[in-house]
This record gives sequence, structure tokens and C-alpha cells, in this order.
Amino acid sequence: MSAIYVTHDGNYLEELLYLFKDIQYIAKSDRDEFRVQYAPSAHYASLKSTAAGERILLALKGLRSLNAANDERREFHPALTLFQRLAGQHNIQQYLTMTDSTPDAMARLAARLNTFVRQFRSGLKTPSHKRQSRQYQRAARKNLCGALRYTEALFEQHARLLAVRVDLSYRNNTKATITAELARQHRQRFFKNLQAHRLFQACVGYVWKLEYGRYRGFHYHLLVFYDGARVRQDVTLARLLGEYWRDVITAGAGHYHNCNADKARYRFPGIGLLHYTDTAKRKGLNIAVRYLCKVDTYARLTLPNGARSFGRGEIAHSSAIRRGRPRAR
Repeated sequence: MSAIYVTHDGNYLEELLYLFKDIQYIAKSDRDEFRVQYAPSAHYASLKSTAAGERILLALKGLRSLNAANDERREFHPALTLFQRLAGQHNIQQYLTMTDSTPDAMARLAARLNTFVRQFRSGLKTPSHKRQSRQYQRAARKNLCGALRYTEALFEQHARLLAVRVDLSYRNNTKATITAELARQHRQRFFKNLQAHRLFQACVGYVWKLEYGRYRGFHYHLLVFYDGARVRQDVTLARLLGEYWRDVITAGAGHYHNCNADKARYRFPGIGLLHYTDTAKRKGLNIAVRYLCKVDTYARLTLPNGARSFGRGEIAHSSAIRRGRPRAR
């Protein structure tokens, strides 16, 4: 059943991404995108739109799906918020569902849509909106840049890394009872317990991201890095980490997905054994890291009391002892 949750939540987040891309495309034009085409008899008419107008209608459709989800746990990008607010002010959704196709009705619809789009584009150009957008993006960029620097630092100290990715979630019959605070407690206990556990003996770093989905509820995306000179069995390690989460940390309420067992489905597999000279696999790793930070660029998770939704291990000092065979310079 977990695969169904992954698919549904993935579709929801992809809808958000497409909506964000649509409104960015809409902002690039400055003309009216809608007009009325009259029938020869003049008894009825139809709405005609430009290519940008078609994107606007798609965005409005995506917005309707977004509103239906009623996801109050996310703070949307200021451009999405502006689009949503203006669509509500102009009552766009109700007008788009009307069945009146008389010339007057179609003319009112086209005029309302064009006014809505003009106000949206004007709003994007205001100093306050630009300031809000910069502030919003700063945290996502900080997390991404920090995570990429972190993985680079790990390769500076280890010629081979064993990257293990496992998604930690909750069972179908328990996920509704899991609050953000309880998910945080589980994560803290997970890392604290593992510090003295054999599963972390060769661990050199990790990156985690808390997410929330309509179907999966709260869940973690976890990347754990091991010293590739000491361990090799990535699929087994991922399974053991998942089982520890399920059986020990959540006392049976948890669930997990072993991503390393499905490496073949990735176009650029960035998990498993990675050598510092393997540019293809390191590219795949960077894609995996970017995925962890992608959602926050347009809809970030908001948690009570300013709790974190993203974290990583500390970057070791450059004086740390490097394991393995010295590299040729």
C-alpha cells in the first residue's frame, strides 16, 4: 500500500510544481490573453485564449485541486499566494463553471479574466512582493547549498561513500495520529539511539527532510552516508535502518521504503557505493539532494514553534583524518 501513498503524494507535489511553473510563464507576457469569438448567428459565443491564456486556465485548474486539498501545513510561495488571493477576489472559479454562453456572458468572463491577470502581473512587480519572494527563497537556497557543500566535504575526507536512502513513514492505520511534535520526537530518538548502535559504526554523515503528504501524513526522506572503505551492503543497511525505525522507534507504528533496493529505476542513481571520481553517480547524488530541497522552493512545510523540517550532520574540520588510500594529485 505504501507505493500508492508515494504516488498520490508525488502527484500532489508535482501539481504544485506545475502550478508554480505556470504562473512564472504567465508573468512573462503583458498582453490580454482572452477574447470572445462570436458565432455567426450571434446567439452564443465562446472564450478564446492565447498560449499564455491556456496556461492560465491550467493554473486555475491546478489551484482548484490545491484548494480542495486544504493543506494548511504549507506556506506557499508569495507568487502562488498572490495568484490564489486574486482568483478568490475575482471569483474566477465560479465564473469558469458557468453554463451561460451568450455573447454578454462571455464578454464579462473574458474581461474578468484579463483584469485578474493584469492585477496579478502588476502585483508581482511591486517592491513588497519582490522582498517577500527573496525572503521566502533564502531558506530553501540555504538548505540546498549547505547540503551540497556537506556532501562535497564528505568526499574530501572519504574516497568512497556508501549512500543509503530510506523513507521513514507511518502505517496506514496510525498516520492520522502522528503530529509534527511526535514525528520530531521519533526523529530525535532515532538519531540519538543510533549513535551507539552498530548500524552507525561506519556512518560519516546524514541528511534528513521532514515532509507532509495528504496520503502519507508526516514522513522523512533520509540519506545516510557510510565510509565506503568499511562497508558495502547498502540494501541491507537501508533495510536494517527501516526496521529499526518501524520496530524500535515507533513500536510498530512506523513504515519504511528501501530506496536502495530500487536503484535500477533511477535514471541517475546517486545511491549505493560512490567513488569520488565517478562524476555520473555524484551527479545522481546531487539530484537526490536537490529533491530533498525542491518542494521548499514553492511550498514549504510550516511546523509549530519554529521546529525544523530539514537537517544534516556537521561538517568535519579539514584537519580530520582521511581514511583510505591517499589520492593521486
